[in-house]
Amino acid sequence: MATLFHSWFFVDLSAGEVVSAADVRGMLVMTNTTCDTEEEALDLADFTTIDEADGVGYAQATVANVTVAWDATLNALKIDGDDSNFTSGSTLDACTRNLEGILWYRYVDGTDANDVPWFFSTDGGFPKTPSGGAATYAFDADGVINVQQQ
Repeated sequence: MATLFHSWFFVDLSAGEVVSAADVRGMLVMTNTTCDTEEEALDLADFTTIDEADGVGYAQATVANVTVAWDATLNALKIDGDDSNFTSGSTLDACTRNLEGILWYRYVDGTDANDVPWFFSTDGGFPKTPSGGAATYAFDADGVINVQQQ
């Protein structure tokens, strides 16, 4: 899995924000995004360009049943949740550009200046072009992310 962690994710993690009550969301972003390079962004407004998906049928995904667990065998923190659907209906039509990946963030109030980016992921075969099919993201059996001590 290719993942870029944003700085504020670790602050939230240490402050206990990554809990089952957190409102975790994902947005599909297209190839003009800077979410994959600006790891110092403290909120969504800090990104130069988000470039959120614009295909018909697109909707941000809410991650339900977020869990945090320690895997003593791997010496890793595992964060997981239910698979996420990025459609307002059943399909996502083509966007103006290919999809580059998913920006996962902690939703605060829907204001870019308050919502907190956690990490950017290209796991799941990105970049890709939606073509009127389902847009469900199935999380890996080992969790959404694994923060492992080296």
